[in-house]
Amino acid sequence: MTVYLINAGVHEICKVEWVFNAGRWQEWQKHVSRFTNRILKEGSSKYSSFEISEKLDFLGANSRNFSSVDHGNITVISLNKYLPQVFEIVEDIIKRPIFSEKELQLLITNSKEKLKVEKEKNEYLADEQMSEALYGNTHAYGYTSEEKNYDLVHVDLLKIHHQSFYNAANGFIIVSGKIEKNFLTLLEKHFGGNDWKGTTKNIQAQATNPSVEKILIDKKKDALQSAIRICVPMIGKRHADFKKLSVLNTILGGYFGSRLMSNIREDKGYTYGIYSGITNMMNDSFFHVSTEVGVAVAESAVHEIIYEINRLKNEPINAEEIDLVKNYLTGKMLGNLDTPFSIALAYKNLFSYGLETDYLNEILQTIHTVTAQDLQEMANKYFNVDEMYQIVVG
Repeated sequence: MTVYLINAGVHEICKVEWVFNAGRWQEWQKHVSRFTNRILKEGSSKYSSFEISEKLDFLGANSRNFSSVDHGNITVISLNKYLPQVFEIVEDIIKRPIFSEKELQLLITNSKEKLKVEKEKNEYLADEQMSEALYGNTHAYGYTSEEKNYDLVHVDLLKIHHQSFYNAANGFIIVSGKIEKNFLTLLEKHFGGNDWKGTTKNIQAQATNPSVEKILIDKKKDALQSAIRICVPMIGKRHADFKKLSVLNTILGGYFGSRLMSNIREDKGYTYGIYSGITNMMNDSFFHVSTEVGVAVAESAVHEIIYEINRLKNEPINAEEIDLVKNYLTGKMLGNLDTPFSIALAYKNLFSYGLETDYLNEILQTIHTVTAQDLQEMANKYFNVDEMYQIVVG
C-alpha cells in the first residue's frame, strides 16, 4: 500500500489517515458506503464498540471515520508513545469489523431521526435539489437520502463493500507529524502484510440524468427564509483551465470581500453570507452559488447573482481588484500549509484526485500571472447563465 510521510512536526504526535476508494461511486446500493464506513468502529474481532471507544479515549487518541461520494476515510491522531496500542486497535477495526446487526440497526435508527430534522431545513432541501438537478436521483452524486432506502441496507451488503474496497490495493496512507525512526516498522507490522492485499476495482462510469427544467422553485408555507442555489456542471482540478477559473471564482464569491458578498450582503442587505465554489469529485465537478435570504427578496437576490456573473463576462476586472485577490489567495495558500496536519490535508486532496505535488506550485504560478483578459475569457467560456440551474426553496 502506498504510504506518504510528512515528517514536519516538533511535538510527539502523529496523524495517520487511511484513504480508500470506497465511497458512493463504488457502492452497488444506496447508502451502503456510508454505513460500511460508520460501522467499522462499532465492533471488531477483538473489541466491542464500547471497548474501542474506551481504549482509544484512555490512550488519548482521536479517531474519526468519514465517507464521501468517492472515498472512505479512517483518521487517527495519537501521541507517538501510544501508537503501538493504537495501531493494534485500528488494524482490527479496518481489517476485521464484525458488522453487528444490532449496531447497524442502531445506526439506521439514528440516521432516520437526523434525516427528519435535516428535511425541515430549507438549505438542506436546496442542496438535495441541486444534486438531483445536476445528476438525477439514481446517480451516485445525485441521489438524496430517504428513510425507505435505509431499510434496504443489510450487513451482507456492508461485508461485500468492505471486502471489495477496504484493502491495500484500493487506497493509500498519509502520515503527518513528528515521525519517529521505528514508525515504518510499526506500520509495516500492522498494514504491510498480504492478509488484506485485495485487488483494484474498475468501476463503470454512471450515466447522469439531469433535470430538463432550469428554474426550480419550491415554496414552503410560512417560510421566513429561502435557500438559493445557482449551479452548473463545471470542469475539475485536472483540467488546464481550472486554476484560472479558481481565481475567477474567488473574485465572484470565494472570499468575504467578493463581489457577491459586497453586492448582496453589504449593499442590499439581503443575507448574512453568500459564497460561490467549485465542488470536485473524482468523476465530475460543478460550480455553485449558495445563500439564504428572506422570502420577500429571493427573486431580487437571484437577479443580483446573475447580474454579477454576467458582469464578469462583459467587463474586464480592474487591476486593483485582481491584485487584492492575488494577495488573498497567496496568503491563504501559505496559511493552509503552516502545520504538518494542514500540509497533509493539502497533499491528501491532491493524491485523492490523481494529481502530483507540483500542482501546488502551478496554482501559485497561476495566481501570480493570471490577467484580466484571462479571467474574462474564463467567464465567457464557462459561466453560461442559460445553462445554470436556479433553485429556490422556501
